[in-house]
Amino acid sequence: MICASGNRSLRAAEHLAARGVDALSVTGGTAGWARTGRPLAGGSPA
Repeated sequence: MICASGNRSLRAAEHLAARGVDALSVTGGTAGWARTGRPLAGGSPA
């Protein structure tokens, strides 16, 4: 899971993991992902 800062996705991943779902959160969120040089893809706003 990923969100802007990693805080919401961490809580959601922990919630799912407590219920037996294999879920991970990206440390640092989207910003952390981008800082490491990984690609970002954009889409249309919902």
